[in-house]
Amino acid sequence: MTNSTFRNANNSNENNASIKFKDFTVLVKQLMEAKNITRTELIEGSCLSKVTVSRILRNTNNKGSGYTPTMNVVSAICFGLKATDAEAEELLLSAFPQWKIGRKYFSKEYGIYDANAILDDNGLSPIGNTEL
Repeated sequence: MTNSTFRNANNSNENNASIKFKDFTVLVKQLMEAKNITRTELIEGSCLSKVTVSRILRNTNNKGSGYTPTMNVVSAICFGLKATDAEAEELLLSAFPQWKIGRKYFSKEYGIYDANAILDDNGLSPIGNTEL
C-alpha cells in the first residue's frame, strides 16, 4: 500500500478525529486536583525532583519550550498520582500521542512510513529517525 493510498484511506473520520489528547500538564493538574494530591505529595510519591515536578506543572523546560516527559517521568507521575489503569493510559497517550497510531498499525500490513504519514496529517512528530 503506498503512502498516498494509505493517506487517502485514512483521511476519513476514523483516524484524524480520534488523535486528540489533553495536554500532559493539564491532565496532571486535573488528576492532582481530583485526587487532592499536593505538589509535595506528588514529589514524594513519584520520587521526581522538585525541579522536574515544577517543570511539569509550569509546562516548561529549562530552555523555554514546553515540557516533554520521558517514559520514566510518565511512569513516576502515575505512581505519584496513584493512577488507575485508565488514568495511566490517558497520561501515556497525552505524553506520547504517537503511540495511539503505532499500536493501531504495528501488527497490520502497514509500515512505519504509513504511520508517519498519519502522524504528519495530525501535526504529530514522526516515529523513528526520519533523516535516514
